[in-house]
Amino acid sequence: MRRLQKSMEETVRTFNAYSSENITVSYFDPLTVVDSLQEEFIYTLADYGISPTNVFFQPKCRTTNAIDFPRNPRFR
Repeated sequence: MRRLQKSMEETVRTFNAYSSENITVSYFDPLTVVDSLQEEFIYTLADYGISPTNVFFQPKCRTTNAIDFPRNPRFR
């Protein structure tokens, strides 16, 4: 995910170098959306091709599972 983020940021910097107007990027956590809207919001992201990925990690010798979305920049 970190490589995807860095690649997106590099692409935006390249666009900005050739554009007369700058593109700004902001990030947000889709899991912080109000619970009543969260499921619909996640399906909307999936419609745009942004699907969550299960991430497994082992802090202190136990396996933990988390849902992670690719960082979805909002272009302005």
